[in-house]
Amino acid sequence: MAHPTPSNGRGASRRAWMAGMLAAGVFPRAAGAEQPARFTLRSSHVGRDFDIAVTPPLPPAAAPLPCVYLLDAGYHVAPQTAVAMQAAGQIAPAYTVAIGYPPGAPNLRERDLLHRPHPDSSGALIGGGGAAFEAFIVDELRPLIESRHAVDPACAILLGHSLAGLFTTNVLADRPQAFRAFLMASPSLWADPTTLARVRAAAPRGDGRLAFVTVGGAETPRMRAGVDALRGALGGPRSTFALGGETFPGQTHMSYYPAFLAAALPAALPPSRPGPPSG
Repeated sequence: MAHPTPSNGRGASRRAWMAGMLAAGVFPRAAGAEQPARFTLRSSHVGRDFDIAVTPPLPPAAAPLPCVYLLDAGYHVAPQTAVAMQAAGQIAPAYTVAIGYPPGAPNLRERDLLHRPHPDSSGALIGGGGAAFEAFIVDELRPLIESRHAVDPACAILLGHSLAGLFTTNVLADRPQAFRAFLMASPSLWADPTTLARVRAAAPRGDGRLAFVTVGGAETPRMRAGVDALRGALGGPRSTFALGGETFPGQTHMSYYPAFLAAALPAALPPSRPGPPSG
């Protein structure tokens, strides 16, 4: 299996990313092109509403296309970054679907992103809603998106950072065939001690799907240790995942998020991509 390689500075790609971000505002959508859509969707599994923002590819491209599902709404920068990178030819055309909370509603990410309860800094248990949130994404949201938009069900991609990276890791363990690629930035493995064993059990069922794992070089020892263990599980001799990723020297937990997008999106959406496995 391929192993993550340290960052080599990536100066050129960072400059390209910045140029793409600047360019994003000067690529208006042509008349008649599909426009971004935003709506509220109630989940029967979770019992709450979610804010869903769909951004179509720019420029428009022949369908069906990949679709990237962005946890934490991609921090409200990932959709625009993907548009800019598409316009610059750095990634293949794709839809993005940002999953967040409606305006004025409480942000319950700690509940939704943790599959198993975990004590917070005060000792109170948080989390436990991850299985319901996973069912919402896979069994409710995805079928709706696939019925409304020209997306390829075999090219769905899941992207998350921190607790959302842990959630993405748990989805990989639960349903390794649900997504074509799992993009995990600084997954908080320390918050769920069961995750690594479950990833090891799922690793032989990767079927060539991409598992892209990143971490900042200046993050806490427990974060880096969890990422190292996850890379070991996904890159072991029994794994059939295609392991990729980077360590970003000197970067902290949040500071490298733009660089994560600049590295992970091309890995999952190369401009000339091979046909994905079915299922």
